[in-house]
Amino acid sequence: MQGWLRNLAVLSLLLWPNPAAAIDEEIYEKMPPGEAKELVFGHCSACHSMKLVVQQGLSRDGWADVLDYMFKEQGMMELSADERRRILDYLACWYGEDRAATKREKP
Repeated sequence: MQGWLRNLAVLSLLLWPNPAAAIDEEIYEKMPPGEAKELVFGHCSACHSMKLVVQQGLSRDGWADVLDYMFKEQGMMELSADERRRILDYLACWYGEDRAATKREKP
C-alpha cells in the first residue's frame, strides 16, 4: 500500500467514532462511586466493553477467578495486592450476586 494511502487508512481509523467507547462512557457515569471505580474501569475497559462487567453477578471468589483468568490467559497486566483487593472489594460490593449497583438510587 502506498504510504499516503496507508496513512489515510490509519487516520480514518483513529478519527472514526467508536460506539463502544461511547457506551462505556455512559456505563462509567452510572457506575456507583467507590474507592476503586476508576481502577475497575481502567483495567476492564482496556480490553473489552464494560457491558461484560456490569452484567455479571459474581461472588468475591467468582470475581477473583475472573481476575486470575484475565491475567493468566488474556494478558491482563499484573495487579499489586492492594489493587487486586480494591478491585475485588468494588466488584463484590456493586456487581456481586445481589447486583447492588442495579438496585441503588439514581443520583
